[in-house]
Amino acid sequence: MRRIFQFWTYLRILAITSQPMFAALEPWYFRRNFKNPSSRVPVFIVGAPRTGSTVLYQMLSNNNDFLYIDNLASAFNRSLPFGIWLSQLAFKGKAHNSFQSKYGNTPFLHSPSESQSFWYRWFPKDRDFVELGDISPERIQDMQKTIVSIMEHHKKDILFKNLACGQRIRVIHHAFPNAKFIFIKRDPVFTAQSLLLARRHLGIDDSTWWSVKPREFASINELPIHEKLIQQISLVEHQIATDLKNIPDKNKIEINYQDLPDGVTRIQEFLGLSTNPNSESNMRQFENKVNMEEAEFNLLLASYDSIDRVEEC
Repeated sequence: MRRIFQFWTYLRILAITSQPMFAALEPWYFRRNFKNPSSRVPVFIVGAPRTGSTVLYQMLSNNNDFLYIDNLASAFNRSLPFGIWLSQLAFKGKAHNSFQSKYGNTPFLHSPSESQSFWYRWFPKDRDFVELGDISPERIQDMQKTIVSIMEHHKKDILFKNLACGQRIRVIHHAFPNAKFIFIKRDPVFTAQSLLLARRHLGIDDSTWWSVKPREFASINELPIHEKLIQQISLVEHQIATDLKNIPDKNKIEINYQDLPDGVTRIQEFLGLSTNPNSESNMRQFENKVNMEEAEFNLLLASYDSIDRVEEC
């Protein structure tokens, strides 16, 4: 464990100290690789937290010839073109065959990373929902150059899983009109159960916000925890559904947690992909089960029923 900690420490130090050099090389990299328009497609997995997005990310990145940000590349999130290049050099596009995760975090160098810090290059840290007018044209152009240049350099599409991006669809669609979105959903009560159990395991106080922030997060943060989590999930998914209405049908697909793992085939067909013959699969069944005391689970049910009645009024 100590050696692993030391390795990650040295890797982060290398990434930080090398950043000025890579930043100086980026204009050259963009001139060499950026194309507008580009035929390459960024693909985004979006949804509420605890809906199975991480395992879907693992299956898609493992089974198909995508670029994706693994933990090695994420260490260089301030200079991702180099991080992706280093990962491709180190692993030569091999399947990661890794299906372990803990609250969205994966354990190995080649395992897929959400890489939240990468997106802070353009988006604010204090909120997740972003209107198109909140981001300057210069930042949007820099985001376009960075992501398109990476795809063009390696001649591959890129797959992202960062759930905050589900609250930034308006900006992403403007920057990448050909982007595709995979919206994963799960029964809201079981999603809230998983979210509550994760918070309890991590020792997060009920009054503290955790995970994706919908536009209205400040107004619901003081609600009782069961109602707050149901509201969080509902508002996150409502924003995604609303913004996806402006996306052509050919560029979006919806899948349910319980459709996994078989539903991955439907996504592959949607993306026009074939399976990597060298990859393994996560063949466990994805079922919703009650994993808490009945009384507390009933509080989640009551909160969900209450929201339904309000929406129907």
